[in-house]
Amino acid sequence: MQRRFTDMLAKRKRIAGLLLLMAGLTVSASAQDPSPATDVRPAVTTFWGDTGLWFVPTAEVIKKSGWAFVAYHTEQEYSEGRTNVAFHPATFAIGIGNRVEMFGALRAVTRVDRDISPLFGVEGAKTAGVVNEYPRVRQTWTGSNFGDIYAGSKINLMSEHRRQPMALALRGTIKLPTASTDNVGSGEFDYVADLVASKEINQVVELSAYGGYIWRGNPAGMSLTDGTRWGAGAAFGSRSSLRFTTELYGEFAADEGVVTNLTESRARVLPVPVDFVGGRPVWMR
Repeated sequence: MQRRFTDMLAKRKRIAGLLLLMAGLTVSASAQDPSPATDVRPAVTTFWGDTGLWFVPTAEVIKKSGWAFVAYHTEQEYSEGRTNVAFHPATFAIGIGNRVEMFGALRAVTRVDRDISPLFGVEGAKTAGVVNEYPRVRQTWTGSNFGDIYAGSKINLMSEHRRQPMALALRGTIKLPTASTDNVGSGEFDYVADLVASKEINQVVELSAYGGYIWRGNPAGMSLTDGTRWGAGAAFGSRSSLRFTTELYGEFAADEGVVTNLTESRARVLPVPVDFVGGRPVWMR
């Protein structure tokens, strides 16, 4: 018990240190006055809220005092319970200074559908267990519920508009546990840190990739797994009013399993299939 308390305290200290570092970098970056803009390109926000493709972010940020707003319908599939999660995030991003972007995503509606019986499957089966991101689901269909809110900042370290060979950024995000803890919400804060790199080729194609880590809060009676996040994608027609993206992303679980007071499930967080999307962008630096 004492060891568990010590581990939790150390974890919280690491997270607090990360958040303080991100806050300090944000203040420092927003106070700088880099060279004037020489490049303007269209873009949209991701389902996470910051500018990027659909799921994969890019390392460029919105110009000073610029903003973007996009509403999505997004679905994700999980092998545990053959679960489908659909949510409708309203996303926004605001440029602060010339290197910082503040962003958020409000999941106005979240619905979870599990398609196996018994509900948590047969022990040992690939479809057995709870979903790590939605551990409190206890029914086959949750109905429509208000979801969590994600908020964060992206700090641009390198940018092509400053005549550097590529763009590089740090992104920090906090999940605010606003979703109902009866079904679609964990009721705990999550913390995410990512390093993002992107490159535009001939003003036609934009390539982007990221890697990072997520620390998940553990609800009472449960032990969720943290994970190493990764993703990559490309946007075709990067400066067109209609563009298409292809993306691949996933997560490597840090622990062997997800433990709850009802069941234990091996944490299998797999890459999603390739997605294609087209849309009308807004302007950013």
